[in-house]
Amino acid sequence: MSGCQAGGSDVRKAARKLGSSVLAVLVATLSMGTARPTPPSGVRDPERDRLLTMGHRLNYVGTPDAADAIWQQLGALDPGDPAAAVGDEAVRLADQRLEANPEDADTHYQLGRALMQRARLEGTRGHFMTAGRDGERGREHLERALVLRPDWSDPKYPLGLYYYFASLLPSLVRWASFLWFVPVGDRDTGLRYLAEVAGTAGLHRDDARLLLMIIRSYHEPQDPGAALAFARDLHARYPNNPLLHFELVEVLFATGRWSEAEECARALEQTSARSIGATGRARMARVWRARALLQTRRPHEAWALVEPMREDDPALPAWGVHWMRITRGHIHDVLGQREPARVQYELVLEYAPPEYDRSRALAEAGLARRFDPVDLEPDPVLTHGAAQ
Repeated sequence: MSGCQAGGSDVRKAARKLGSSVLAVLVATLSMGTARPTPPSGVRDPERDRLLTMGHRLNYVGTPDAADAIWQQLGALDPGDPAAAVGDEAVRLADQRLEANPEDADTHYQLGRALMQRARLEGTRGHFMTAGRDGERGREHLERALVLRPDWSDPKYPLGLYYYFASLLPSLVRWASFLWFVPVGDRDTGLRYLAEVAGTAGLHRDDARLLLMIIRSYHEPQDPGAALAFARDLHARYPNNPLLHFELVEVLFATGRWSEAEECARALEQTSARSIGATGRARMARVWRARALLQTRRPHEAWALVEPMREDDPALPAWGVHWMRITRGHIHDVLGQREPARVQYELVLEYAPPEYDRSRALAEAGLARRFDPVDLEPDPVLTHGAAQ
């Protein structure tokens, strides 16, 4: 199966900005990967290790109900295990274990992961002061886990994620001593940690590969070829995961593979999965099909796809309506309908929150001048030698 794209010129550069909401981006990405904090593979109890590995894999396979059943078994195995809890409860259990054994690397790791999970939740609620404190405290415990077990790769995934995204904070923010927290960022160390984990057979191998795919697609240093290789690999390993399928669609689009992006998006649209995430990505695949059609100069076919879509469709992800409006605006522009196009861009800027910087940047560019599909042609320097 294939995939999807987005990129080109001033519009392409604008769409790749981090935007003014990098704090929100940081706390929202603290716990990408599994739905619950997961301690390391190779732990003392073989049954616990088996359940952790299975639950982690079931999340990627795209069967969250089966993964939840595994976590329930994990809790029954040891009710005091922080790995079987989330949020405040996971933090409480890990704190208790550290009181009994302050030098337990595994518990430092569990507590660090639990705190970063809680930071993500607080960040999505807009509680950035609490999220910042939890994130920094989590970082300290993860670093302590590595000091206690220097040859251990698992803590390097959440640390690599945190180091990298914290390094993207504007220098003004990082040097403002009056802030409630000053995150410790180190882009090079973050990327090195993520690459190390991606090259292992450990629990977080696929988490790291997914995150590197996102970084190589939208952040620095960009490498569309590497992003596409990661996206193809993950989709091949987990073909029934709609989120990974959609990521492939996006990366194919971003590398200018319009026909392959359309084909891959069509396959996702027709998926039989019925979870909320699957349905939402299937809806968005329709939007990306329209975008791919527009890039191949078929605006009327593109319009036939997005015109009947409902903006209040509850299956759409939170960011979905903004991309629907961007796509409608682009189609209007290609058809020479400038005023309806401007209406769509203005709606994006009025309702899309700051962290949706990619759609907002495209809306700003659309208001500045009429959209042309050439604007999204991929940068030939960046895409030279991209994986086939």
